[in-house]
Amino acid sequence: MGLSEHERAVLRHLDAEFDRRDPWLSRRLAEFGVPPEEPCVSWRPPRAAVVLAAVMVAATAFLAAVIPLVMRQPCPVSTGAQATPGAAERAAGPSPSPTC
Repeated sequence: MGLSEHERAVLRHLDAEFDRRDPWLSRRLAEFGVPPEEPCVSWRPPRAAVVLAAVMVAATAFLAAVIPLVMRQPCPVSTGAQATPGAAERAAGPSPSPTC
């Protein structure tokens, strides 16, 4: 709701009277009423945080791909003819584990 012309004139008169009686307080109140110019604050993380997050994601993806390859189950040993070692193999010692 806007002020009438008479109300604006009364406010200007009171402001002038206040300026005349106490200029220091009037100036301080005028500065207090006007918000200071502040830069627009937007949330943006520092570059180091972005780089660190990218490295962490890459390391997690790498480990998620490598761990299943390293932690494979051992190959199943068949119980057929290949599993029973011959006399020559018994003399040579234990055979190396089969690879899948």
